[in-house]
Order: sequence, then C-alpha cells, then structure tokens
Amino acid sequence: MASVEQLFPVCIYIEQDLFSVEQNRKWKERAIEVKQQYQAGGKGWEGGTYTTNNTRYSLHSDAVFAPLVEAVTEHVNKFTDLHCSDFTYKPLGGWLNISNKGDFQEFHAHNDSIMSAVYYISTPVNSGNIVFEDPKQPDMLPLRNLSMSNNINADRITYEPKEGMLLVFRSYLRHMVTKNMSDESRVSIAFNF
Repeated sequence: MASVEQLFPVCIYIEQDLFSVEQNRKWKERAIEVKQQYQAGGKGWEGGTYTTNNTRYSLHSDAVFAPLVEAVTEHVNKFTDLHCSDFTYKPLGGWLNISNKGDFQEFHAHNDSIMSAVYYISTPVNSGNIVFEDPKQPDMLPLRNLSMSNNINADRITYEPKEGMLLVFRSYLRHMVTKNMSDESRVSIAFNF
C-alpha cells in the first residue's frame, strides 16, 4: 500500500490579532512620524516602498515599539521550538515599511539571518499581498499538465495581510509584496533573527 510522507516541508508561522486595533493605530502614527524624520533606506530597490532598513533609525531603540519587538521575539522562539531548536533567538534588526499606492517589493531573501518575520500594522483592502516562492524554484523543472494548484505543487503561495497578523518564516525563503492598489498606505515592520 502506497503512502505519502511530507519531508523537508516549508513552514510559515502565522499569528492573528497579535495586538489591538488601538495599539496598531498608535504604531501607525509613530511610523508616519519616523518617515517624516528619516530619509528612506533600501537603495537599489525599484518598488518605491519607504523603509528604515539601512538608515540611522533604530527600531530596537524606539521605546514605542518595545512591546512589539518583545512579542515577535517570543513568537519566533515558539516557532523555532517546533523545529526542536533549544537556542534562544534574538532580533538582529527590524525596520518599518510604508507602502503607498503603486509601491511594491521585489522578490528577495534575508541573507545573514536564520528567521525573519513581518508584522502588519495597517492593511487597507488591495494594499498588496505577500507572496512566497517555493525554494526549489527556479532550479527544478516544474511538473507538467497540472489540473489545479495546491500546497504540494504550487511554486508560489500568497497571503493577504491582515492588521495584527504576524508571519514568521525561514530567512532563505524568497518573497515579494505585490503592488499597493489602495489609496491608503500599508504599514508593516520586518525583523531578522
């Protein structure tokens, strides 16, 4: 009798409603203040998203975001516990991302880290989805004549971000963010561990 085992799975940790709507509003206000104080980082990206990555701004030194940094760190370590890792992971860096209408983020991975996370502070309808790419792509020839896509054969998986949602994933996993089609800004914070 045949069986199918799931070996070497790609896992994404998801926590919904991590913080209240009120708390997310406060963080959005702080993110807008930071944007007014610091020039955008991320030179060389084509998508136009404002980021504090590679700027003088330190998310970890900003007391306003301390509860978020602590909570994300706790969830990253819960996820690594599922991998049977007894190491205590600490954040290497965190940065704000503000995406206005027409902005997007190209495919990329987070080199020099083990785990990455993104927390969504503000997610207007049609403000851009996060798309993860199968790590076997583009080096493996795809299966032919698929009648439908599922979690076993898909070369890309898309998540629609929700306010208060936390995603944690291995840093090697390539991902991108689709174009913001909303008239409002999407605000998120990314982390590396």
